[in-house]
Amino acid sequence: MCINDPDQQRQPTLMTPEFPAETIGRPPPHTLTPHPSGLIPSWAASRAARTTRVSTAPSCYPAGGASPQTVHRSGLSLSQTDAFVKPVEAGVKDRTPTVLITGATGFVGHQVVHRLRAHPAQPRLRLLTHKKSLPNCCTQTAGVVTASLTDPASLHEVCHGVDTVLHFASVITNDPVTAHAVNTAGTQALLAEAGRSGVRRFVRLSTTAVYGPGPHRGEPRSSDLRPSVTSASRLAGDRSVLAAGGTILRPGLVYGAGDVWAVPALARMISGFPHWINGGRARLSWISVDDLARTAAALATRPEPLPTSVVLHAAHPDPVTVREVVATLCRHLGLRLPRGDVPPTDLAKRLGSRTDAALLQRFTQLGEDHWFDCTPLWSLTRLEPGPGIAEGFATCAPWYRGHLDDVMPAPLPSAG
Repeated sequence: MCINDPDQQRQPTLMTPEFPAETIGRPPPHTLTPHPSGLIPSWAASRAARTTRVSTAPSCYPAGGASPQTVHRSGLSLSQTDAFVKPVEAGVKDRTPTVLITGATGFVGHQVVHRLRAHPAQPRLRLLTHKKSLPNCCTQTAGVVTASLTDPASLHEVCHGVDTVLHFASVITNDPVTAHAVNTAGTQALLAEAGRSGVRRFVRLSTTAVYGPGPHRGEPRSSDLRPSVTSASRLAGDRSVLAAGGTILRPGLVYGAGDVWAVPALARMISGFPHWINGGRARLSWISVDDLARTAAALATRPEPLPTSVVLHAAHPDPVTVREVVATLCRHLGLRLPRGDVPPTDLAKRLGSRTDAALLQRFTQLGEDHWFDCTPLWSLTRLEPGPGIAEGFATCAPWYRGHLDDVMPAPLPSAG
């Protein structure tokens, strides 16, 4: 849903996205067959069989970790790697995996670093940074390399000795040149370097916003509207990853400490237009940043190979209605509950002439279903989902109360 992609708007010069159904949660027919130990039965039907359980991560961890033992691999393209993980090199036993993470200073990437630092597999971490300084809590037990996604030459050797790349860096912008340089060409450059270095698996963080307006019920459906500049560039980068045999992780709306888009945007909409849209019956896919980080860490450290060219939707298994989410936010953040009901067809009139098309589209989508089947992700990671947003929001509500004034977007025009 586009409240997690704030620049979504009509972009007539960009290509409309296509979503081959076979890539959602399973490999397309032209790729190699996944490893027999790939997707296991539905998480809901196999709880007794699962043994992996990751506890809630604190914000920081004590220093520690093993010193690296680098083993160089080369000569394999990325499409040759994760579907059939190569045997451990001759003479190397119990090799600790090395994970390269981009976007470690971001909302999700920072949490993933902490998750991996606490993971029983104790992977060696290598953090790729450009301009932002990494916090000490991340660098205490991780190597740091400086490079830019927009400068392919700077990426030389950043994947040397790396088993898994978690590509979580991206840019949100209305500038198509910048968006392409980072989200599309930058992803392709990192893919190429990963291929030259013999990386086993490549996981890219995307977003369900690339699907555009809904309704979406379980599976995404195509839209006649052009994606935003950001979504179009992300989608192009995603296609490159899928073509190379990698994995795309697409969360819905993500909440938790550090969120500056999803909850602040919804709070802004509630305050600026305090009415239910379509009765608040629309169902949405939400996931906590903690759950998203847990699944990403599980994908990075999974001993068995991942299926190739797969899109995995990341969300709590139970979609939640807009009414339930809004009531939760209002209860914890001291906002007033909406009153009355407005059908989506009357939104333009009620919002007034000063409302632009992009904002109208976001309000309209609050009256449409935007939920996605996430069974493959929970099955693949063998993790138990945490609580849904109605129960889980209480743990991060103090952070939002302390930061909401700082992260809230500009005020809406007065409702008509």
